[in-house]
Amino acid sequence: MRDKENGAVRIKYKFGVTQWGMPGDGLYAVRLANEAGLDGVHLELGSYAKGYPLAQERIQDAYLEDGAKYGIEFPALVLNDLTVNDFAHGRDSEKGRIAYEQIKIGLKAASRMKIKVVSIPSFLSGLIEDKRTFDESVKALQFCCDEAGQYGITIMHEAALRADEHIRFIKEVGRPNIKILFDTMNYRFTGGHDQVDTLHTLYPYIIDQVHVKDGVTDLSGALLGKGSMDFYKQMDYLVSQKYQGWFIMENYYCESPLRNLNEEDQLSLLIKDLQTVKSALGN
Repeated sequence: MRDKENGAVRIKYKFGVTQWGMPGDGLYAVRLANEAGLDGVHLELGSYAKGYPLAQERIQDAYLEDGAKYGIEFPALVLNDLTVNDFAHGRDSEKGRIAYEQIKIGLKAASRMKIKVVSIPSFLSGLIEDKRTFDESVKALQFCCDEAGQYGITIMHEAALRADEHIRFIKEVGRPNIKILFDTMNYRFTGGHDQVDTLHTLYPYIIDQVHVKDGVTDLSGALLGKGSMDFYKQMDYLVSQKYQGWFIMENYYCESPLRNLNEEDQLSLLIKDLQTVKSALGN
């Protein structure tokens, strides 16, 4: 959707997808995103176990070349391996040492690729579930934001905390370059919280990027609007607040049960989700 303002054309929404949920597990992600009619891809650094593929400058250059060729932007770099090698249990642990080093590696890669946002998830091994993991995660995000500030990078934090706890977390980090990455499923699926109420409370703190996915008993296991996460109510609220920014599809199109809907053409599932989002936004 485009708005005309003062004679200029301003893009209200952009649409993207996460690299790790795409058909082929991210192979040819940029080309496939273009074929689906998208504007961008959330890239991931990759895992410590596999040497952080996106830390390799040749791989960075290949993505940049593909992005220019196919007209695809990279609105964020995501450090998904922090859900395995986490900082939530302290910097002095083996996983903690890997996590802090990974943050530095990820920020360097993002800076070289001119990606202005880095996403830090707190799930699985890095779940914030008690005072210790809360406090250690605050320290890690303070470190991350301070390092990111040297590159002019904003940090977006993704978690499934209760809304007031997520706000308290952001305030305790206390850095100007931190925002919340809102997700249309994680708060209910992982944290057991109401998605719509959570969005209402967190809205003043969210960045202009939203992960959209749906499901019932499986994470990212249903097409948008076909699960039990109140997808349409969340879209209605964002429209009512005049949200402007990215909608990033994070359904797992390459995994069961979602891929079972069309094993031979998984990209068609992504295209259906894009159509659903646009329709929900009145686009």
